[in-house]
Amino acid sequence: MREIKFRAWDWVEKQMCPVIVADFQDIKAKAFCRFPKSGTQGIISADLMQYIGAKDKHGVEIYEGDVIRENARRNKVDYVIRWSAAACGFVAEPLIAGRIYPNLNKGTMVHYEVIGNIYENPELVSNETDT
Repeated sequence: MREIKFRAWDWVEKQMCPVIVADFQDIKAKAFCRFPKSGTQGIISADLMQYIGAKDKHGVEIYEGDVIRENARRNKVDYVIRWSAAACGFVAEPLIAGRIYPNLNKGTMVHYEVIGNIYENPELVSNETDT
């Protein structure tokens, strides 16, 4: 069975927080999180990012909003992990138009590494990014 867990971006302290409990009854989810910088816990209203059920080649868990890099080819290719209603699952959206969307599963993700996420590293997904 796939492990289901979430993390949330704390806009105030600018930190990623593991979610302990989430409430989905409102439009914006409320999350009870552990704040890494202070070691305290609290409730924040946040956009949640779900664990996709796979790890990268270094054993780092991959979440929605992560930027991953494929190093298997001559040219490094970057992707953003997003939920796709059309695909009914998570997809790796290429940052360069025209690239192929790779399959996301435990077997294929060993060829990729997490290089950041859309909150802590917005420059990775900007239009000026050279990949």
